Amino acid sequence: MSIQADTEILLIQAIEAYANKNHISGKEASDIFHQYHVIEKIMIQHEYLHQISFEVVMEAIQLYIAGILSADETVERLRYNKVNNQISFHTEKALESLEFIRRLAYE
Repeated sequence: MSIQADTEILLIQAIEAYANKNHISGKEASDIFHQYHVIEKIMIQHEYLHQISFEVVMEAIQLYIAGILSADETVERLRYNKVNNQISFHTEKALESLEFIRRLAYE
């Protein structure tokens, strides 16, 4: 699948989950996502994360081909080891455990 197809599936799932959790129609959820630019933010973040990941991979492979890195060093660079504060929910059951408490502001 392409990055665009992955993003579209992610957006559909997010809208459906939001609608189900808040007992509103898919259209209402979609309108809210558009109103607060959620779709654009998801697409930008998804594309950015894939782009950064690809650049790191290509750099490591180029250094290996040039003989600068050994195979072990290349594999070590390709391992994901950066700590971040992202959380990924992969099931409806996981999404159901979320509870909206408040929002400070939307950009």
